Amino acid sequence: MKWLILLCVVLVVPIANAELTFEDLKRKTEHSQVLEGKFIQEKYLQALDTSIVSSGYFIYKKNKNVHWVTVEPIANELVMTPTSLISRQGEYEFVNIDVQKSPAAAMLNKVLFSLLVSEWDVLGKLFRLSGQFEGDNWYITLIPVDDTVLQFVEKVELVGSMQLHGMTFFEPSGNQTSIKFTYLTDS
Repeated sequence: MKWLILLCVVLVVPIANAELTFEDLKRKTEHSQVLEGKFIQEKYLQALDTSIVSSGYFIYKKNKNVHWVTVEPIANELVMTPTSLISRQGEYEFVNIDVQKSPAAAMLNKVLFSLLVSEWDVLGKLFRLSGQFEGDNWYITLIPVDDTVLQFVEKVELVGSMQLHGMTFFEPSGNQTSIKFTYLTDS
């Protein structure tokens, strides 16, 4: 009888501690052509020991763009395409970067696009994954394995189910950005 219990423990323990994989997440999540929603973003600035909270909405169109509009506290618009990064307030453009000329901006675009719609194949080439499922939800930590990604993020924590519900970026400077998504609709 003792050997039967020991056999069960030996067989069950590795299953309980099995590593979560990008393939597991791929099977669990949806991949949208268009994704819209609202966000609340909290940016912690370590040097000032303070946080800035902003909110707004976004529209993602697969392989086309992410339109990220901050409404509060200061209106701002960020448009990311596969080839450009544009930030503006009203008619005034603060930033207009051709990402093909900036490897760091290109990588930032690639990571943000991939995170928003759970493109696990892309993220699997850039990050090492650890995490777990709890019912229908998943909680994961992504650690960069790509040197360019390491320039702007030390790790990313994500929570979701069929879609991404929130993410936190931990920057090398000690700053953190947490984003929670609500009212997500896709097509």
